[in-house]
Amino acid sequence: MPLTSDLTLDPSKPQVVLDSGKNITIPSREPGRSIPCRVFTPDNGKPKGVFYHIHGGGWVLQSEHHQDVMLKYWADHSQVTVVSVGYRLAPEHPYPAGNEDCFDVGEYLVDNSEKDYDAPLLFMGGDSAGGHLSVVTCYHLLKTRPSFAFKGLILNYGAYDISGFMPQAWTFDLPLVLDVQIMQKFICHPLL
Repeated sequence: MPLTSDLTLDPSKPQVVLDSGKNITIPSREPGRSIPCRVFTPDNGKPKGVFYHIHGGGWVLQSEHHQDVMLKYWADHSQVTVVSVGYRLAPEHPYPAGNEDCFDVGEYLVDNSEKDYDAPLLFMGGDSAGGHLSVVTCYHLLKTRPSFAFKGLILNYGAYDISGFMPQAWTFDLPLVLDVQIMQKFICHPLL
């Protein structure tokens, strides 16, 4: 599996970008605009399904290129095609831009996965902000594609209630990547 470093995503932290990932675009609801996505297929045969991945990053960081190693692992070890969306980030693109990108890709995959990937869309998930966006995308698809149903959602440490924090968040004193003050800033950005 050839690796390259992509310094354009965050010059201070090179990201591992795999040559096996394929960059594609999916149509947006906005005429003349498309949504970037990254696709990984299993090396060991025909996929059994499609997994729709939505990256985390507090709605303001990261991209569809951020988790190549994990997504390729999932594709190969779960026998699924993985599609990761590059939704628009806040504050440059305020709410509901990121949500709409996730909705549009979800609708496209429900309608076109079997044609495009020889397998149905079965799973969706993400971490942190991606977990949140997965949940709201799932609710959106329940309204717009009522005959469709996921086999499962994979929601890792999602930001599900952005109205406040559990008491532990305010009293936790170990150094973390995210603390309450940073999370509060992330929550405000999508609304700007």
